[in-house]
Amino acid sequence: MHTSCLVYVVWCRDGEKKRRPSYWHEAGPEPLAARTVGQLVDWAAGQWSNREAFISVYEGVRLTYRQVADKVRQLRTHY
Repeated sequence: MHTSCLVYVVWCRDGEKKRRPSYWHEAGPEPLAARTVGQLVDWAAGQWSNREAFISVYEGVRLTYRQVADKVRQLRTHY
């Protein structure tokens, strides 16, 4: 089974993580889905809730996909 996803600069293929540009494109049989960034963040949080999404060594910050989704939700309520 071939699975792949693009979430910002992490390209996941069958559980293997590689750094790739955020505009990475790979033609395939499935059409692109028209989703907002908020929808993509919610989807990723549903798939990988407790996995780390962002790590800033400099700032000493580690955020899971669920924490990122919560922060995005907070921002949405202010605008």
